[in-house]
Amino acid sequence: MTEVLPDWSVPEIWLTLYYPPHARLPLKIATFSDFFETCVNETRLL
Repeated sequence: MTEVLPDWSVPEIWLTLYYPPHARLPLKIATFSDFFETCVNETRLL
């Protein structure tokens, strides 16, 4: 990998998932929320 713009960085973006409150999240929402968080965290490391 060749660094092209060493003084430039990706601006930080705030992303939020909104869903109705539940005592326990439905499995599909919990799974997607975990997936989404992992993707965002991995992208920040690039």
